[in-house]
Amino acid sequence: MTAALVFVNSFPDLATLHLILNQSDDRTTLQLQLQVCPQWLPLGAGRVHWALRGSGLHLTLPHLPASESMTSEFGPVEISGDRTLHWSLTFPPQAHHLDQTLLTLPHPPQDLQLDLVPRLADCAVLATEGLWTRDLSPNQQAIAKRAIVKALWSALPPFLCRITTDSPPASPAQFPTTIPTLETILTTSTAGILDLAQLAQLDPAVDFAGGDFLGVDLQEADLSGADLRGVNLRGADLSDADLSGANLSGANLSGADLSGAFLENANLSGANLQRASLALVSLAGVNLSQANLCGATVSETVWTGATLTQMTLGDNLGLTPTAQQQLIERGAIAP
Repeated sequence: MTAALVFVNSFPDLATLHLILNQSDDRTTLQLQLQVCPQWLPLGAGRVHWALRGSGLHLTLPHLPASESMTSEFGPVEISGDRTLHWSLTFPPQAHHLDQTLLTLPHPPQDLQLDLVPRLADCAVLATEGLWTRDLSPNQQAIAKRAIVKALWSALPPFLCRITTDSPPASPAQFPTTIPTLETILTTSTAGILDLAQLAQLDPAVDFAGGDFLGVDLQEADLSGADLRGVNLRGADLSDADLSGANLSGANLSGADLSGAFLENANLSGANLQRASLALVSLAGVNLSQANLCGATVSETVWTGATLTQMTLGDNLGLTPTAQQQLIERGAIAP
């Protein structure tokens, strides 16, 4: 028999997690109920609207025998050696409610622990009021938002919500009402985004993932090996930037200028590159599987060694019919 469950929701206005165990003669289903909502928070002289766009979900069943069968239709799952199941969740920017079977077991679990784990890359500023003027540069806005996000995320406990059979309630926590580096970012004469990141005590290699960098200037910036998953770089200037080995999977690069950029061995799987410029770029070792290149400029682009599975082409300046057919034979898709 499963022990009584303890529910810990550290910030219930932001996220709540509930679990129902439905038992029958031959199985036990774990029904997950999850609610996430954007929040307005006071900050300095203004306020910020922020939200979770996703999270990790970790379920540990420590006493479940290795031979015990489990079935889950909840989504892609990874199972670690300690009988912990890991899911990666994605939420829309607005309020979201989920009520779905998480797992089916042949017997009731003796004990369990289910954690909703907040990740920096999944936290986003949706809007701000009263924090800066309209003439703030795109670089300053991008770094200011990321500084705010990191400060709010740092205030969260290691698990935002927990359901367990033996854990005491979490200690109360509070969100910051001021960001020490924010005024420095807003008033500095420094224009370079990497210099601004240093002022904000951000590490571009890990802290930019999931960030909003709309229209920023990253010309000639060194972001080699950086984690840029899910980043919004729409309309950004990345010409001659070093993105070699960077993880840009799921990134929005629509309308971005990547001409002359160093992209060798970068991961651009699932990236949106509509109307972007990849002119004069070598794509050696680049993963472009399921990327959208409709309308992208590919003049003098070198495709040798790139992974093109289900990459979408269409109306590409600089791509001859013969070259397009060759890319289709390697897995690309074109109308």
